[in-house]
Amino acid sequence: ICILLIAVLTTTIAWAGEKTLSDIDFHISTPADASDDSSDVYARLLVIDPLGNKTGYDPSMGVEVSHIPQSGRFRERIGNIQSGELGIEEYSVGIGDPLAGEYILKIVGINRTTKYTLGIRMADSAGNSRQPVFNGITSLGIISTYTITYDPTPGITPKVEKVVTIEDIKNDVNNAFNLGLIDNSGIQQSLFAKL
Repeated sequence: ICILLIAVLTTTIAWAGEKTLSDIDFHISTPADASDDSSDVYARLLVIDPLGNKTGYDPSMGVEVSHIPQSGRFRERIGNIQSGELGIEEYSVGIGDPLAGEYILKIVGINRTTKYTLGIRMADSAGNSRQPVFNGITSLGIISTYTITYDPTPGITPKVEKVVTIEDIKNDVNNAFNLGLIDNSGIQQSLFAKL
């Protein structure tokens, strides 16, 4: 099987001194839409480190940024050349030798309503890694927020929490209805009434 890989890599990784094994990689994938011939992914990530530096897509400025030291971002669309099937689209942000502390991760809906899979691989200074995976729904203009408490000390378990507001729940119900996951407007309205 032939795989088509279209990638754009922008990085500011500049290893200074001795490299440790600790790193954090955030990646989001969305199913491709055969009716959309754009080269854009449907969701992007913005990571904010404990000092307030950002890498990823900053929706407040509408541009890609790479301000976290030793960080990079990567976009790719994977598909099958022979069948023309588009496969999945992925957007990633990686940080080498990350600081201990709280990171904020924002998932930014770019184009259409779509399901996504978010993976966060976190490795400590001994190279031991954990990779929680989350599933969700996003759409144009919707921003979902996660907090990640990270410590590179071996044996310390990172903590990942999704920040949820009433508005987030309303957006999830609307997106689920738009995708046909909720197939009855009466159920949709009933869920809104309970909020």
